Amino acid sequence: MMEVEERNGFSIVKIEGEIDLFNSQDLKRDIENLINGGKVKLILDMNKVSYIDSSGLGVLVGINKRVRMRGGFLRLVALPQDIKHLFEITKLDKVFNIYPTVGSAMK
Repeated sequence: MMEVEERNGFSIVKIEGEIDLFNSQDLKRDIENLINGGKVKLILDMNKVSYIDSSGLGVLVGINKRVRMRGGFLRLVALPQDIKHLFEITKLDKVFNIYPTVGSAMK
């Protein structure tokens, strides 16, 4: 499930549940629709993400690339500890800008 809130020029995307093989393409489509609509300052609030697999990680990498090509950015916020650990062991914490809160990501 995804909910979008516009705040101070940022699109804050709140994601809930799992990001896996079965739904990662839906997330990709929904976020690409935002990008195509000119929303390129994206903050993904992942506080309520319970699980992410390799297909989900691949979608995030692709979104990051697309938004940067359009002069924007993707920031990840509030990763649960096990997901944050996954980003660390896959070295994706070096690819993404990760913040503890939405407020800190907006600065």
